[in-house]
Amino acid sequence: MRDVYQEQLTGLGSTDTLIGANIANTWNITSINGGSLSTLTFTGMENLVGGTYDVLGIKLQASRLLAGVVALLVTLGLHLLLTRTSLGSKMLAVAEDATAAQLMGIRPDSMQAIAWAIAAGATGLAGALIATFFYVAPTVGETLGIVAFVTVSLGGFGSVPGALVAGLLIGVIESVSAYWIGAVYKDIVVYSLFLCFLWFRPQGLMGKM
Repeated sequence: MRDVYQEQLTGLGSTDTLIGANIANTWNITSINGGSLSTLTFTGMENLVGGTYDVLGIKLQASRLLAGVVALLVTLGLHLLLTRTSLGSKMLAVAEDATAAQLMGIRPDSMQAIAWAIAAGATGLAGALIATFFYVAPTVGETLGIVAFVTVSLGGFGSVPGALVAGLLIGVIESVSAYWIGAVYKDIVVYSLFLCFLWFRPQGLMGKM
């Protein structure tokens, strides 16, 4: 898509012309001032991971494919950390009963600090990947935060595989809803189905009572 704009700025006896062209998220700003010409080029985040791939007839953007692969690897890593390591067992013990874990020699404050650090690192990585194909604004975290909460709740608190399955389900539901009834109503469909599901299964897909 190409967006072109031109603006005339009239000053004290001189006229500046600013011409900007947006081609594939690359902005070329040209300034003409008193016969002199200067051009500045700004490349958007989407161009850092460019190109598309054809997978079984479905065209996928390289940036989205990279984000999906990294998300799967991070999910697998977190699952192995929680289920196959001593640190993961301690973190789960603190999440289950902090007082009992402390009586067993586990420091709840240390486990909570590690959990927050892992969460912050995963969030930063997700934000960096999303920025390559999603708009960036000061309030973008509000929308993504709500979706993340719905995903974790639907999958079941404490279940990493459940969050993965819930994320895939929500993505499919959003895409199908946007195609059938319009992108404006996709969030309404997701949240309505989410509330209906939790009414019958409060623990989520893979959560425990």
